[in-house]
This record gives sequence, C-alpha cells and structure tokens, in this order.
Amino acid sequence: MRLKKLGSESMKVEFNLKRILLGSVIILPMICAKAQYVEVTPQVGVTVNKNTMFAAGAGLKAGADVIFGFNKHLGIQTGLFYTQRRSSGAGTDVIRGHREGSTETEYYFCTVEPNGTDYSGSNINRLPADFIVEGGSMRHIEKRNDFLQIPVRLQYSLKVCDKLKFDFGAGGYVGYGISGKRKEYITDWTVGGMPSTNDVTGNPFKYGDDRFDYGASFLFRVQSNKLSIIAGADIRLHERNANKDRTYYLGAGYSF
Repeated sequence: MRLKKLGSESMKVEFNLKRILLGSVIILPMICAKAQYVEVTPQVGVTVNKNTMFAAGAGLKAGADVIFGFNKHLGIQTGLFYTQRRSSGAGTDVIRGHREGSTETEYYFCTVEPNGTDYSGSNINRLPADFIVEGGSMRHIEKRNDFLQIPVRLQYSLKVCDKLKFDFGAGGYVGYGISGKRKEYITDWTVGGMPSTNDVTGNPFKYGDDRFDYGASFLFRVQSNKLSIIAGADIRLHERNANKDRTYYLGAGYSF
C-alpha cells in the first residue's frame, strides 16, 4: 500500500510540473507583449550529455533564443533549439552453459570476455562452481536522441560597460523527441570458437525512450558588442527517466 501511495504521489508531482511548464509556454506571449526591447541570438554549439547508465557523449545544439527585456536588468529568455543527446555503454552480458551432469542450458548475467578457447572476467565468481561455460553474448549500445526544445527562463543582465554584458538565466524547458539513432552491437561467442558480431539499428524512441521531455534549465552568457559566448545546462526531471540526463552546452552566437 505504501509503495502504491508513493507511486501515485510521484505521478501527481510529474503532472503538476508538466502543467506549470506548458502553462508558462502558453502565457509567454502575453507576458512578452509588455517588453521594452527584444533581442534575438542565433547560436550553435556542442553538448555533452551525462547520465547514470551510459558514458558521456558529445552532440550538436543549434537554434535561437529570444530575450524580452522589461528593463535594463530583468527579462524573459525563450527560443527554439534542436538538441542532440549522445551516449554509449555496455548492455547486459549473458553467459550460457550447463552444470556438470546436466544437459539443461542455464544463463547468467555477468561481465566476462572471451579469450580464445578460455574465458575471464571480474564477475566470474558469480558462476556456480560446477558450471561449464559454453558461450555467451556481449552488447554495446550507442545512441543519439534528437529533441526540439523550448526554454523559458528568467534573465538577469549586468552591463559592465558599453561593450560588455553578462546574462544569467534560470528556469525550465519543455521538449519533444523528433528523431535519433540507436545502434546495438551484439557479439556472440562460444568456447573454442570465433566470436561473431551483428548490429541492430533503430530509432531510440521505439525502444522505450520517452519523446516528451521537461526539466530545469540554466544559462550564462558573455556578450561583447553583438558576439556572445554561451554556457548552459539542462537537467531532465522526467519521473520515468531512470538515466537522469544532464546536458551541458557551450556555444557561440550573434545578437540582433
């Protein structure tokens, strides 16, 4: 009962976060109609995506942000961006074999590497003492998830002089997965035999990755004349996302 209650509360928090973020996007035009000035900055840069299950990968981010300034310090940042999240890592390794005196095939999940006619690995002690290894399979996954994102941030600007300005932004974003690529390399091996590798390619959103995306978003910009160097971070808050994505960004832009 307690687990069911916690799950229900988690879904309620997620629904409220979605409602707040989507509501912010909807009422944004009404808020920005009161802006004293508008600044558009097309930009392009590199992302580094980190999560708890895969190794970090570098991708591309391109788009434009729009600043609606209410005075010389405060404003609203928004825009539209194409963002790549790349990652890679090992999947589940499977060992196949049987017990002494038995013909029934058994499978174990552990990390071992085939070595000619032998096998080795740090987790080999997980196998039963009378287990005879016949072979197994290893997996390596590389994937790229492509999103369209709309950030909504509160901005604070600090003008140092006529040619130098610092911008700080904090808020959230919503996104939707539009495409991507997931490539899985599967190596099958048998004791005494040669390994063979096959690859399976597909769309990551058809393998269970969620298309809908939202989270917290932060930005720091140094602007000199019309040129900008921009650093940012998106922290995914999706409750069903076990990977805990953190996407960092470094780019350059030109303001109009």
